[in-house]
Amino acid sequence: MNKIQHIFLILISLYLVSCGSIDSLFEVRAESQFRIELGLNTLEAHYFRSTDVLIPYTTQLNGTGLVQDDITKFIASRAELRPKFGEQMNLDFINSVNVYILDPTDFNRRKEIFYIDFVEIGQANEIRLFNALNDITEFLVNDRAVIETRLEFRQFPPSSFDMRLDMTFSALAEE
Repeated sequence: MNKIQHIFLILISLYLVSCGSIDSLFEVRAESQFRIELGLNTLEAHYFRSTDVLIPYTTQLNGTGLVQDDITKFIASRAELRPKFGEQMNLDFINSVNVYILDPTDFNRRKEIFYIDFVEIGQANEIRLFNALNDITEFLVNDRAVIETRLEFRQFPPSSFDMRLDMTFSALAEE
């Protein structure tokens, strides 16, 4: 038993020593909006594309006094999907959510930035998404991006309404 503890401690120590620390230098907030229409079916995925979404990466970078070489990655960190006007809307009809950032010159080139594979029943007004750790710097043009939200439904939407995707992105640097 004592040998196992020593081996475990050695492995933990090696892991901690080998990992460089990654610091978040700054965060940028962005928002995408789209409309869910009554009558969308449950048999196929539905895509909602928002062009010209403001993600003020360069503006924030210049405001901090950092330069592009200081940034290792610019990644998605947090996102929530909710009704736009704070309506009391039961979002149980949504089964899964994927959010992509698209290349503005080639919409077939994309990276997933947020997702949730199965939305638990009982998500009344907000769905919190997991982040993907993809570097998205190359997809930003003049602090603008094309964001596409993919939804699969487990039931028909109860009505037509506007949705808002609140996103936070982080600029990271390795020490």
